[in-house]
Amino acid sequence: MATFTTRPVIMGRRGVVTSGHYLATTAGFRIMEQGGNAIDAAAAMCFCLNLLEPQSNGIGGEVPTLIYVAKEKKTFAISGMGWSPEAFTLDWCRTHGIDLIPGDGYLPACVPAVVDTWATAVARFGTMSFSQILQPVIELSANGFPVYPRLHDHLLTNFRKYTELYPTTGAVYYPNGRPPEVGDILRNPDFAEALKLMCRAEEANRHQGRHAGIQAARDVFYKGSIAERIITFISETPVEDASGTAHTGLLSYDDIAAWGATVEEPITYTYKGLDVHKCSGWTQGPTFLQHLAILEGFDLVQLGHNTADYLHVWLESAKLAFADREAYYGDPLFDQVPFDILLSAPYNAARRHLIDPHASLEMRPGDVGAGVPAYATVGVAEDNRLALDVEAREIKDLGLGHAHVGDTTHLDAVDQEGNMVAATPSGGWLGRFHRITW
Repeated sequence: MATFTTRPVIMGRRGVVTSGHYLATTAGFRIMEQGGNAIDAAAAMCFCLNLLEPQSNGIGGEVPTLIYVAKEKKTFAISGMGWSPEAFTLDWCRTHGIDLIPGDGYLPACVPAVVDTWATAVARFGTMSFSQILQPVIELSANGFPVYPRLHDHLLTNFRKYTELYPTTGAVYYPNGRPPEVGDILRNPDFAEALKLMCRAEEANRHQGRHAGIQAARDVFYKGSIAERIITFISETPVEDASGTAHTGLLSYDDIAAWGATVEEPITYTYKGLDVHKCSGWTQGPTFLQHLAILEGFDLVQLGHNTADYLHVWLESAKLAFADREAYYGDPLFDQVPFDILLSAPYNAARRHLIDPHASLEMRPGDVGAGVPAYATVGVAEDNRLALDVEAREIKDLGLGHAHVGDTTHLDAVDQEGNMVAATPSGGWLGRFHRITW
């Protein structure tokens, strides 16, 4: 038993939950106490994080998810990443002079993936209804939650952005016309009402069974009034982004209605007897597996934890893994990512030998059999412009925080049966979408 230092050791009978905000974690614990499993608890925590950490993630974003199902003794990945608008083509970018996708506004927005990711996960692996899972976040959004220092700091720093560029967002987060203080109660009743629409649809279809009810709830979001409201708003409300131009959204109703999360095989690497799983090449997750494959040939214990030599080896191997990401990763629906080679022993032995006592400043992707792609040895921005055949345009700094950094949060759940969930909600943060009222 660990001794108390700065945090108590918390024990329970039903399982373990953790997340980026204590109220979300409380919701996960509540779901387990009500009889839900790890998948149910994870879903509840994610929706709470969408509300509680809007500077880091949102219901309009994505949530790459890994689930271990104890009865099947198998790990699954769920493709919690929506696709880009069909209209957002290379020709559209050339016509509109877009050389880099801005980090704000509507152009980077993909189909919101959170709702169907959890609808898929809960229907297949969970035990509860969507209404049960959404109850904690409905209560938090309707009744409010205390503003905490990190959210206060973000709202204070971005006051002009959310009041001038995104005024309907500002109406939610500055209810008194000023940044809320730490401890002030922040409510978002429109968020609650949107979720209640899904719950009502589920209730109306509950007689057809649990799965049919969950399907009806997610259809309200992707094929019903929520999707319609999103498209109407982003089509009628242009917003200026870092390109210096105001754009409306390119997402269409069909883009949203046609998307659905899929259950996939994870990418797996066995490191010193441990099976380590990541979502596929539509994320950067497999770089961690490549990192392990390179490190496996070093005696890290001998180097000494966090010594200069240890950190040098760790950092140089990470550079090599990320260089391969730039060269070879892509959506598996369109790209054949050669993970069989990238995670193989011979390939990583060769990569390992590139690490010498000096730090490398070069981009050094490996050769998987057809030579190193030329595009992988130049900067991303330069490569974009070459592919589009456009000149670089100036990134306009409006002094309103156009460069979005630091998003993403995380949650984990393990239940008494041994089911496990690891999910990383991201995107859809403040400023990506305006407030939508009901």
